[in-house]
Amino acid sequence: MVDRKKAVEKGFLGLAGWLEKAEAIWTSKKKQAQQAAGATVYQWLDYRRKLTTQRPAGVWNVLQGRVGTHLACSVLRSGSDLQAEGLRAQGFVSEADIFFHQTESEAEAHYLCAVLNAPLVDNRIKKYQTQGLWGARHIQRRAFEVLPVPRFDPKDPRHVELAELSRACHDKVASLVPSLRGQSVGRLRSQVRTHLSAELARIDGLVEKILP
Repeated sequence: MVDRKKAVEKGFLGLAGWLEKAEAIWTSKKKQAQQAAGATVYQWLDYRRKLTTQRPAGVWNVLQGRVGTHLACSVLRSGSDLQAEGLRAQGFVSEADIFFHQTESEAEAHYLCAVLNAPLVDNRIKKYQTQGLWGARHIQRRAFEVLPVPRFDPKDPRHVELAELSRACHDKVASLVPSLRGQSVGRLRSQVRTHLSAELARIDGLVEKILP
């Protein structure tokens, strides 16, 4: 990770100024335990190497939300055409509310994504989720704690078909995105699930066969 000193050495003075402000905010607001440990903002951001173990480019990312009522998953290719604030991103890292799996195999990524998006899987983890005012929440790693999700096997035709179905779903949703703007996330997801009802039904049938 690049700290303020390294930013200056590399000639990134604008970044160094921004990091100096971040360090000051961290020093003024960090908790007693963090102060006692002498943790810097950089050490805390990379606690248990949750950032530096990630590969920001050259892999397929399977992304699953940590919170929420229903399990939702997608695949993102690192280094794909992502933009923010008018700048094209050259890499990608997952933040605190996203669980991720990185693989060099596109088929493996889409297989796992299909399994996690199966309505059957979402239904089976419900009684293990914590309950809030509006029902089940905090998905966490429930799918892997509750269900014996098989590793991807490229020789298993069911696994291969699940990967192909996930790819097809991603392409279908990409064409739908322009018409989905300006609505709450919950409504967007509901519309997407309706749009993919046929594919999800097929995914559900296959997942039921591969899960004990």
